[in-house]
Amino acid sequence: MNSLYELSNNYIAVQQMIENAEPEELEMLNDTLDAINDSVEVKAENIIKFYFNLKGDADKCKAEAQRLSAKSKALENKAERMKEYLDRELNAMGLDKLKAGTFNLSYRKSKAVEVEDIAVLSDEYKKVAVTADKMAIKRALQDGVEVAGAKLVENRNLNIK
Repeated sequence: MNSLYELSNNYIAVQQMIENAEPEELEMLNDTLDAINDSVEVKAENIIKFYFNLKGDADKCKAEAQRLSAKSKALENKAERMKEYLDRELNAMGLDKLKAGTFNLSYRKSKAVEVEDIAVLSDEYKKVAVTADKMAIKRALQDGVEVAGAKLVENRNLNIK
């Protein structure tokens, strides 16, 4: 069976022949066009079936990724609880260093910033993320308002039902 690309080219070629055909050739060319169209429908149906199979596989992969992500998060949380448990018990015993088999445990000092009230910080110590409100822009453009730096673009999206 021909590829959809080949069928498309054949379809266009026959349409061009029909435009230049003599009246006695029209019936034969129309039959050819119908045959190509039937093949295109079968090919398109098979492509759509394959498309839905791929979408199904992608959904299964997403579900598996979510399951594995949840399992990974649970293991990370359990490991962190073990570390906190060890820390709590070492502190309770007043130990700053410990050799435990092949592991050496010790504490190091570090500094971290704790923001108590972000509202009183000056602007130089704040980060601001600016993003476009595309829904508001779309509504404004559809209402005929000119929005500098934006335009409404019409797309064609293939819809499969």
